[in-house]
Amino acid sequence: MCEGHQMPTVILYMKERLSFSGHDKFACRQFWLKKGFNHTNQQKTFNSAAVIDLGVGRNMVTAVRYWIQAFGIVDDNGPSELGTKLLADEGYDPYIEDLGTLWLLHYSLVTTEIASLYSLVFNDFLRQKVEFTRDALFHYISDYCQKRDIYYNPSSLKNDIAVFISNYALPEKSKGVEADFSGLLYELQLLNRIQRSGGWFKIESSDRPDLAARILLFCLLYTYPEQQTFSFRDLLSKKHSIGRVFCLTPNGLHDKLNELTMLYPNELVLSEDAGVQVLQIKQPIEPWQLLKDHYEN
Repeated sequence: MCEGHQMPTVILYMKERLSFSGHDKFACRQFWLKKGFNHTNQQKTFNSAAVIDLGVGRNMVTAVRYWIQAFGIVDDNGPSELGTKLLADEGYDPYIEDLGTLWLLHYSLVTTEIASLYSLVFNDFLRQKVEFTRDALFHYISDYCQKRDIYYNPSSLKNDIAVFISNYALPEKSKGVEADFSGLLYELQLLNRIQRSGGWFKIESSDRPDLAARILLFCLLYTYPEQQTFSFRDLLSKKHSIGRVFCLTPNGLHDKLNELTMLYPNELVLSEDAGVQVLQIKQPIEPWQLLKDHYEN
């Protein structure tokens, strides 16, 4: 190469990748995360022998493996720190009996983005619609993919939407006790059926009185461990923000932040600067201590 000349810089942009399959059309059931965590923790593989160890049908083994990854219970190295803190035998809530655990799992499911639909719904779709049908959600995701030249399989997307609804809502008609309680996240009451022809659903913002403030703060600090200042607007509406993922109203978020400043007066302050509300972390707060405080208080 001639002296004084440099090769032009080539910038490559990675195309967004989305996944709408992996669960084999099964919603996550109540004890699958605990079973899958134990199986992984014992360094066992998800092969044909796992049918006996997990106590599920052969076609459900793949689904268990998928959901423990999607919920952030395991990662590429085995059980994650979150999974271990929650679901180990000596963990805070190994059998998922605390509502705070369900909120944590919901947040992790959305933000890991392994199950792409969940991030798209809570971060993008709900900005436009809070009432929708399966078809409306399907067409939104289809348009999203087509505009970005992202490949998707229409059949897989339809199945994924059905599983998404099953994870958050009880069946419209009872099919027995097991079916009624198969959706892990229905107790959060995030997704509700609307009594209207055509199969309508609603996910609307709420004050979320049943969302523990410490769980909310844990999610914030766990996601942004180095950040010390957060604008109220970002907390409410930024991608993966606690306001957006938990579908909080502005008043609901404000109440949670006020509660937290009372719980941690030396560490947190909610102030206003030039008309902009800001949450400041004056002293470090250990996220795992927040979980300990939540489950032991």
